Amino acid sequence: MIDNAVQHVGQLDSKRERLRRAVEQIKKHRCMGQIARRARFEVARKRIHIRILEEFRQHEWPRFQMLDEIFKKDLGLPVPTLSVCGAGTAEVRFTKLLAHFFDSRNHHGLGALLARAVFAEEIDAPVVFERCTAHAEVSLGMSQLSTGQQINNSLDILIKAGDHKILVEQKIKSPEGKEQLVRYSAGMRNKFGDAAVHCFYLTPEGRQGHGDDWKPLSHRDLFCRMASLLERHALSPAARHNLRAFLWDLMLGPLAQDHQWMDELKHQAHRVARDYRHYTDLKKWFERYGMSRDEMRMLAKIVGD
Repeated sequence: MIDNAVQHVGQLDSKRERLRRAVEQIKKHRCMGQIARRARFEVARKRIHIRILEEFRQHEWPRFQMLDEIFKKDLGLPVPTLSVCGAGTAEVRFTKLLAHFFDSRNHHGLGALLARAVFAEEIDAPVVFERCTAHAEVSLGMSQLSTGQQINNSLDILIKAGDHKILVEQKIKSPEGKEQLVRYSAGMRNKFGDAAVHCFYLTPEGRQGHGDDWKPLSHRDLFCRMASLLERHALSPAARHNLRAFLWDLMLGPLAQDHQWMDELKHQAHRVARDYRHYTDLKKWFERYGMSRDEMRMLAKIVGD
């Protein structure tokens, strides 16, 4: 009986050992699989990194070298008027500047190109932007707050394009006012009735406002869509200069929101001009301000245009 018990224990020990070896083998294969997957991932990551660096070297790097030369030789850049005046994030002044460039009647040389570039893809309807007009600080009438207080609804920008009305409320640093977009929606319906109305809430990062009628729009999208017009060869010299100066104001105002940004750009441009592999640091610096490679690419267009 004792011999049977010893034999049984021996069999159990043998089974445990086989089980332990099987588990170790599974762990070994799993570990080897993980190592192989990590190795494949690392190879793919390096390949992508090399490709991105090469794309930067071919397309944007020459323009950052040009920007570095501009800074070193003090050749000059388009003057961003609002930023020079210290008002690049002042909503009222920037609203007036936006309205000026959205109005095709003004003598910036761009006609209705900017209004079409920004809003055409946002509106699910054919809109005739030729001869569009834009007005800043437009009254939508009075409203009564839930507290009983009477308040005037002053819309930042109203664009009239054919039968369509485009309403833009802009915030750069300030928050949305109390019941603001809800009040504006009511005022809009009273003022325009059944007209085709399209409402946009414009903020640097494209925040969602408190109003179902208002579609979020970011200054970053605004910037990139406007900057894409620099690819047009038909722009007059005056129109091209005015657009570049306006885009610098967009970059230094609503996007960067930092008076030291240009000094840091000078430093970053100098580093990457010497060695395009500093692109990674340049990209991280842009990302600190919530900017993607799209903004970086468009900035290069402004410089190298």
